[in-house]
Amino acid sequence: MHSNSKYRCVKYQCNGKYKGEHRCETPTLTEKDIKKRFLIAMNRLIQNKEEITENLLMAKQLVADFEKLDDKIQKEQAEIEIVSELVNHCIEVKSKEECKIKYEEYEKRYNNTFSKIEKLKETRAKKKTKADRIDVLIQKLNSSEQVFDVFDESLWILMVEKVIAYNDGRLVFRLYSGLEIEA
Repeated sequence: MHSNSKYRCVKYQCNGKYKGEHRCETPTLTEKDIKKRFLIAMNRLIQNKEEITENLLMAKQLVADFEKLDDKIQKEQAEIEIVSELVNHCIEVKSKEECKIKYEEYEKRYNNTFSKIEKLKETRAKKKTKADRIDVLIQKLNSSEQVFDVFDESLWILMVEKVIAYNDGRLVFRLYSGLEIEA
């Protein structure tokens, strides 16, 4: 079968399926089967949407609590200001030799602090994205009264982080919200 024929069929399999002595035993999956099972998983969500919505709201409260992160970011930014003042003081008061030695120390301190701030901001952004995706899932759940019967690619893109396939044929859809649904 050629990839451009009308009989083209997309299949997914483990990267280690045919490698080595012990081969992966997870089944090969077609795109059609994965989409069908995604619809089953989404319909399971709708059946328990009140309970799931409540759990998602609690999860969002934990994820979207930025107070500690914001405090840490503020503390590190204050450190940046202190280091900047030390550099300015060094330039104004010290000799070139003393200033050069101190400057290297201050530069290292500044770079370490700046790196910490960047990591904290990245963590905050990831948490914000997760909270936003939980909101999208809650909104989708609450706006869906009927059964999902047609695959919605935009819903898939918004919600599915990854799909885990097991040897026994089960699929677990891990959503960006952290929720896992078996189908």
